Amino acid sequence: IREMRCCSTHHTLFFLKEINIKATTGAEVTMPCSDPDDNPIEVVEWSKSGLGAKFVLLFKDGMIDLSKQHPDFKDRVELLDYKMKGGDVSLVLKKVQINDTGEYECRVIQKADGEELRMKIYLDVVAPPPPPG
Repeated sequence: IREMRCCSTHHTLFFLKEINIKATTGAEVTMPCSDPDDNPIEVVEWSKSGLGAKFVLLFKDGMIDLSKQHPDFKDRVELLDYKMKGGDVSLVLKKVQINDTGEYECRVIQKADGEELRMKIYLDVVAPPPPPG
């Protein structure tokens, strides 16, 4: 895990962590993301490079916004903890597919001061090994 701090402007802090995860097709994978301080969370955006304006998962106004969700992720994603205890906004991706491989970004925006956290996760999905014999 590599962590960098940068770009402090207008009371906005960006923290960037990069995590690599390997998964096999058909598995369920949890992509970790959390905002460690106790300020209320206003928006959680999970995006994937190449999806355009659609999200893997968008949480705002206290609920998941399905109208902005990319169809590839319909009924396959959820937050690990909808109460976001301890700032945990990890994403659970079910029935992982080869085309889920790619770079994901978790973006958290807090109500109090507009502080923002970003994490990048690279998911590498591989086919399971053939059965022995």
